[in-house]
Amino acid sequence: MGRFIPGVRHSVRPSLGGWWGAAAGIAAIVAWACLPSAPAADQESGSQPLWSSGLVTAATPTRSVPFDVELGGATSVWLVVDDGGDGFGCDWADWVDPVFKGAGFEKPLVDLEWKRASAEWGEVRKGRNAEGGELKVDGKLVARGVGTHANSVIEVVVPAGATRLVGRAGLDDGGAKQGAGSIRFAIHTKPPALRPKPAQAGGPVAPADGPGTLVVPEELEATLF
Repeated sequence: MGRFIPGVRHSVRPSLGGWWGAAAGIAAIVAWACLPSAPAADQESGSQPLWSSGLVTAATPTRSVPFDVELGGATSVWLVVDDGGDGFGCDWADWVDPVFKGAGFEKPLVDLEWKRASAEWGEVRKGRNAEGGELKVDGKLVARGVGTHANSVIEVVVPAGATRLVGRAGLDDGGAKQGAGSIRFAIHTKPPALRPKPAQAGGPVAPADGPGTLVVPEELEATLF
């Protein structure tokens, strides 16, 4: 048996005797490549969320969770949605009626322009879901909100006088009606850094990101690509 080292070719020839070992090795690479990874705080910059939700699914009461976050003098906020660790299929997400508040002050977030916004599918939209349809959570129309899709980050400058951000975060009906969708929400006041995701099956995998070693029959050649 030989050892597979990422990025190094082993000059070996396939044979029937080593085929089952090769198949197991290939399966190991595919299984590794499909493992999900959830966003996390950037330990170096100290970016920890001021607020984070548990997992929100179609089974969550009202399919949403409330938030009321003290901003602590922050000048910007980052609204983050991650895929719950199981891939981003059907992960339609809504920020429902988010409002900046302060002493004698209220400013709906949808009345502001964000600095930047991203979604892994569809688009980030005010008043519409990621596909451009009605913004709905648990069958109820959302009059003022932001629709997006995991994995998503929205950066907004905090308006002068605001000390809190209040609202709800929920699974949009566009995902819930597909019988799937599992997402987590978080609010940061420093730029969040997301852990790099392993490539999906069929996608490119950097040698440095591959398994450290893989047992390969001497009769075979294995290359990470």
